Amino acid sequence: MGKYVDSFKIFEAKYHTYADYMQDGDEWGTPEELKKDATILVKHMIPKDWDSSEDAIKNITDQSNDKKGIKFEFTLDSGDTITVFKLGRFRGSWEIYFNKKKVKDKAAVKKILSERMTDLDQYLHSMKGYDFTHQYADDARSRRSGEAHQKTLTQLYSKLSPSDKKKAYDKYKEIFKIDTKFNNFSGT
Repeated sequence: MGKYVDSFKIFEAKYHTYADYMQDGDEWGTPEELKKDATILVKHMIPKDWDSSEDAIKNITDQSNDKKGIKFEFTLDSGDTITVFKLGRFRGSWEIYFNKKKVKDKAAVKKILSERMTDLDQYLHSMKGYDFTHQYADDARSRRSGEAHQKTLTQLYSKLSPSDKKKAYDKYKEIFKIDTKFNNFSGT
């Protein structure tokens, strides 16, 4: 049986080149469009707001060539690099490397970058998605989710230094328009 299995050509991931897009006469696939597509993918990996995630990208380099395919390298302000290779014709189909190591998907990169964030950045990032009216929700799942998020914010806040607690309080007060005094604030 081994000799029959060896005779089959197993599918190999072929990286796309710019020539693959040009010969089909498609309007999709210009270097600018592919760079935008890769940038959108990388911005989704950065654990910040959409607008702030673009600020985290220091440099984008197009390292494509005709033999190895379409390749973009993103250098982040943290010093990390994210390299993406174009795999399929669809938007968003990229092979991802984080610091020269292949990763399964963009969620893995986002998790690594989230763990490297400072405590204050983690708190501020998590706070922006907080629903402070969760206790009024009709749905029990929404209430439980809000309570879990509240507990997470309280834990993150408790790890902050006194100066970072003041910054977190000021930002929370600005976003949620609360009247609570700083001394009574516990993170939510």
